[in-house]
Amino acid sequence: MTFAIDWSSISWIESGNADYANKFKVAKATGQKVVNIQNPWGTGWGIYTSFPAGDIVLTGLEEGKYKIEGAGVLLYVTSFTKKETALKVTCGGADYAFTVYYADGEGEVSSDPDPEPGQGSGDTGDLKQTVYSSESQVEILGAQVKFQWSITYNADKTLTFEISWDKDIEGIVPQICIDGAYSTMPNEEKKAIFTTKETYNSGAAFSGFFWMAYTGNAARIDIVGYKVGDSNQKTDDNPGDQPGEQPGDNPGDQPGDQPGDQPGDQPGDTPGDQPGEQPGDQGLDDVLSAEFSVQKTLENGQLVIIKNGVKYTAGGAIMQTNN
Repeated sequence: MTFAIDWSSISWIESGNADYANKFKVAKATGQKVVNIQNPWGTGWGIYTSFPAGDIVLTGLEEGKYKIEGAGVLLYVTSFTKKETALKVTCGGADYAFTVYYADGEGEVSSDPDPEPGQGSGDTGDLKQTVYSSESQVEILGAQVKFQWSITYNADKTLTFEISWDKDIEGIVPQICIDGAYSTMPNEEKKAIFTTKETYNSGAAFSGFFWMAYTGNAARIDIVGYKVGDSNQKTDDNPGDQPGEQPGDNPGDQPGDQPGDQPGDQPGDTPGDQPGEQPGDQGLDDVLSAEFSVQKTLENGQLVIIKNGVKYTAGGAIMQTNN
């Protein structure tokens, strides 16, 4: 799916030739640098852009309409005839997709499509993206570094991984490992992003982790308990409620449930009972008894309730711990 680019928010590329001033813009990829319009080798004026690695392969322009030198590419301005030209550079195990805008080009700029039913994410035609986010803290080179990361399940069934960190890390090369296959994540300014070419069905099991290689070592950030399409984001209607819940329902309640009921409870069950439990069985209400002080926390993106030194799930079950 192609979405509109807000070209008004992108500056014109500086030019050493007045003929090309205020003529070109680039919607760049993460990790890509757009320098200016120059003629460094006397072969013609072009947009000079660079990437984190050499061995560049460019797709989108015919051979002879650009020049590659190391980690840089000169895109000859005479190569562009359309308002928008989509290009892609592959280098260092990563893809960098970007678009060049030419003010005097033919055609129109892209606009948001009007998707037809059945072309969305999952198996139900739902076009909404879902986002699952978390954070991890890792010791790197003697310092604690906080990583914030997210997984977005896109409308075309691909997955987008983003991760950012709060301290400078020398020589960092972020990677995402999915089912044993590593992919480099383009990065800049303490942030990396990667979108899969492969598609995944909503609800499918996921196996993967972030691999943050840096000078002399690497850190692994596990992704635990995530299924494709999962979301832990709050809704606008009522923070924490899921779509269809009534105001005041607990997160995860089904429409019509009583506050505190777990999915599958029957009317009259004690709030917090698990499906199949008899009234009086221990449930979340017992765990949250007023005579105890209770602490709530997130571990690996899951709600954990700590009471009297014992960890419980959100449903009231005791969590197994390794001593």
